[in-house]
Amino acid sequence: MIYLSPKIELPLVVIFIVNITENQTEYKLLLWDTSGQDKFRNLTYQYIKKAVVIVIVYDITNINSVNNIYLWIEEAKKNPKANIILVGNKYDIDTSIDLQPIINNIALQFKIDILEYPISSKTGENVDKLLDYIFNKIKHQPRNSNNIILTNEIQTKNKCGI
Repeated sequence: MIYLSPKIELPLVVIFIVNITENQTEYKLLLWDTSGQDKFRNLTYQYIKKAVVIVIVYDITNINSVNNIYLWIEEAKKNPKANIILVGNKYDIDTSIDLQPIINNIALQFKIDILEYPISSKTGENVDKLLDYIFNKIKHQPRNSNNIILTNEIQTKNKCGI
């Protein structure tokens, strides 16, 4: 079961707290959404350097969005311990553009994952699959590695950058 809290908005980042229950154990994930704005790129590194999972989101309806992926992968690679995943957004909008072959090539080139289901941040479609992916990456990490502490108690130290 996944519960996504109401968002907390700060000037540079939106923070989500996600509660996940698995086998009667509750976990809490802290997600940061930096919106990928160029003017905050220097500050974004502060989030990237401690992230366990970095989600690079692109617009499936806009080819120009794909060009920015390379810049964000370069930033994300500054944290060699982080798992990086590409996620298509705006699944709720019909598009004639097929960016998947380009995305597949980028993922192969940089050896990063792709969420096989595009999401819609507007409708929430497939967001649960993204959160499951993030949680599964984190729960398999060694305890106390890169700021991860998973216990039977609720923790806020599980960090994911979005």
